[in-house]
Amino acid sequence: MNKTLSIGLAIFGLVANLSCYAAVSTVELKNPKDIQDAMVMQNAITHLNSKAIVCIDKKLAPMAECSCLYPNELSQAKQAFKNTIKLHPSWEDKNIFWVIDGSPHSTFYNISFVGYKRKFEQKCPTPPSSGTPNGTP
Repeated sequence: MNKTLSIGLAIFGLVANLSCYAAVSTVELKNPKDIQDAMVMQNAITHLNSKAIVCIDKKLAPMAECSCLYPNELSQAKQAFKNTIKLHPSWEDKNIFWVIDGSPHSTFYNISFVGYKRKFEQKCPTPPSSGTPNGTP
């Protein structure tokens, strides 16, 4: 499966997960400190997703369980989520949006705290006893 399709499927899975929620409000960040705090969360998610895409491409586990194969990265993303919510409790049930202006293009970011809250509340299946260190396939 090519990377673009994998990313599309991962995004589709997240959007499908969110479809059960009523209107979720979006907060546009403008304050540089808020953007910096959101970027910490974004970087942890990006790192976890880059690992999960390998799992999806190689069909190592069902897509919904791929992040479970990388417990260190999953733990770091969960901790970044908790730390960000501690700093910004009003974001917990929101979508956060911000733009980083750049040349020649701007970069748009969006984090669904509702979606990640739900994802991080899900339990990973118990790994087999013969698993590899760090859960890395």
